[in-house]
Amino acid sequence: DVNWPHILLNEIESSSSSSSPYTSSSSSSSSSLTPSSSSSSFKFQVLFCANVVHIAPWKVAEGLFAGAVSLLQPAGGRLFLYGPFKRGGQHTAPSNAAFDVNLRERNPEWGVRDMDDLNALAAKVGLVPADDAIEMPANNFIISYQMPSS
Repeated sequence: DVNWPHILLNEIESSSSSSSPYTSSSSSSSSSLTPSSSSSSFKFQVLFCANVVHIAPWKVAEGLFAGAVSLLQPAGGRLFLYGPFKRGGQHTAPSNAAFDVNLRERNPEWGVRDMDDLNALAAKVGLVPADDAIEMPANNFIISYQMPSS
């Protein structure tokens, strides 16, 4: 088995090194990584996104998946998502159902996303499910997708 947390940590460390194809820009109000002029051929082995797709419009998920395809290594690069998700249209816990209602009251474009919908979005951009969903504390999951081997 591959030690994905270790690989993720190495990706983060290498992205912050001076040889990174990304440059860091920060101000008192924000910080971001932006591609440098020589980054066109650099590809990540792992991308990790936590607690985003449920608290953003669906267009953000579409952009995340499309962006992942352009940034991941072509054979086996992985996208990991962490957060609350539905399975087969059903909430996995009453607290997630209540959270979903709260999100949709704050913004009708937000909400706990269904794994089936995310799988369909992944297929649309050329990603495939990598592993079974991993149950995490507080009724969250890690779901993962990968670039196909060929």
